[in-house]
Amino acid sequence: TRAVQLHLGSNPTDPLLPFRTVVDAELLDFDGDGFRDLAVLSQPSSISDLGARLHVYSLRTGATLWESPRLGVGLTQAVGLHMQPGTGQFLLVAALPDGLHAFGVQSRQLEWTHPIGVAETAYVADAPGGPEIVVVDANGGVAYLDAGTRNLRRRHSLSGPALSVTPVPGLPALLYEESSRMTLRYLDGTLI
Repeated sequence: TRAVQLHLGSNPTDPLLPFRTVVDAELLDFDGDGFRDLAVLSQPSSISDLGARLHVYSLRTGATLWESPRLGVGLTQAVGLHMQPGTGQFLLVAALPDGLHAFGVQSRQLEWTHPIGVAETAYVADAPGGPEIVVVDANGGVAYLDAGTRNLRRRHSLSGPALSVTPVPGLPALLYEESSRMTLRYLDGTLI
């Protein structure tokens, strides 16, 4: 129908996200009703509503299904959001500059945090040794964490900071947007 089901914005009169900016989003069936819902990671756009937050909205009704407590302090900048399997439930993992924060989809509780410097992040479900969380720091250092335990598997460095990192479906590789170029690298960091 091309009808707008849900509008999220950063203006003060937005009824769902006043004074906030959407950073990333994921689709999931949060309430188990068979319809996809929208999980959103937001950050403050003014001092009127501080801290990063996760929000889940029904795409069927537009209703707010859940909001996380505030993550970070002040005008915390958010980095990204991904979903991953957890112990008995899926997890929504919010990445902030100071680390990862995982909330259970069913429990709606903070399940774990992992302190690590994050400038960019990606979830690689089909890594050869099992699912991984890839974390790129502000200097271009890349850490590969076991998605289940968050133990460090390996690390390498890029030539400088990355603006984005994206898994390549069907290939054990990542596409990095570096400062002046795009690079395609295997999961051990070697260029393809």
